[in-house]
Amino acid sequence: KSRSGSIVVTNPNGGVMLNALTPYTVTWTANGTSGFFDVQYGNGVSFSSVATNISGNSYTWTVPNTTNSNIYVRVRDNQNYCKKDNSDTANTIVPAVPILTSPNGGEVWNVSSNRTITWNSATLYTNVFIEYSIDNGATWNTVISSTPNDGSHSWSVPFNPSIQALIRISNVGNSALSDQSDAVFTIQIPTPVL
Repeated sequence: KSRSGSIVVTNPNGGVMLNALTPYTVTWTANGTSGFFDVQYGNGVSFSSVATNISGNSYTWTVPNTTNSNIYVRVRDNQNYCKKDNSDTANTIVPAVPILTSPNGGEVWNVSSNRTITWNSATLYTNVFIEYSIDNGATWNTVISSTPNDGSHSWSVPFNPSIQALIRISNVGNSALSDQSDAVFTIQIPTPVL
């Protein structure tokens, strides 16, 4: 006795640039199925769950923040895993642009003080590389080469006075995607108390 029924992923079906942290509508056609579906994504061999036991022929997926040019979307029948389909060819996830939140310009930080550099952790996908500049971005020095992506890093401000200081953050291993202070801030030697 043969089992009829088919699922065909129609979007994304290969070659699609999927922007991280943005909604993307996955669509498929189906006939002879239970009418309940699981949506997954992966490298074509192993898959992670996006949604389970949903009805209809589309699902709006918030694309995860990663960098990957080998992403397949799979839709399978929730009641019969033999009925499934993957994207015909790979799709690419384009990672989000990091967002630095502080210092973002205008701050006055004393040398040798402990200050907190902050960012939106959802916008990075690895540990974070942090740099500082005292010449408005002409040259950069390392604050830390790798710190956990937890949204903040305590920085002992160096003895490097400047009225043109900037902070820059990027994903470890992908410095091309970065964000820096929107405007310069000041690193100053505190005025002695007499």
